[in-house]
Amino acid sequence: MEKKVYTGNYVSVAEEKINGHVYEKVYIGDGIIVFPFVSSDRILMVREKRFHENPPYRLKTVTGFYAYDQSLEENVNRELQEEIGKKATSIIQYKVSKRIGTINQTKYFALAYNLVESKLDNPDSEDATTWGQDYLY
Repeated sequence: MEKKVYTGNYVSVAEEKINGHVYEKVYIGDGIIVFPFVSSDRILMVREKRFHENPPYRLKTVTGFYAYDQSLEENVNRELQEEIGKKATSIIQYKVSKRIGTINQTKYFALAYNLVESKLDNPDSEDATTWGQDYLY
């Protein structure tokens, strides 16, 4: 039987003894990953400040924790509004990825189209930049 050994805001750790061996399991809050399209080959990326990391910023997609009391569309638009100051009028669930085992987390991937201005406060103070396939070459 699993025994919780740590519970934080975003992560919990459990141990389970099986046949004399102790197995650790990490549970991470489920997430939403959004690809906000501004054209057929361009998405908006976030330059996120990470004061506790070096360098103190990173380029990333729009992401956040999934709130199960909200619909997919509400989760997507909340994160878009917080991170890039926009919301989408067209949202497609692209994929659901479940990690089960030592690390446990579900991630919901969504494509967001028809973006309109709509800002929510964001304590992380992030900037948005466009990103396209040509940046990879």
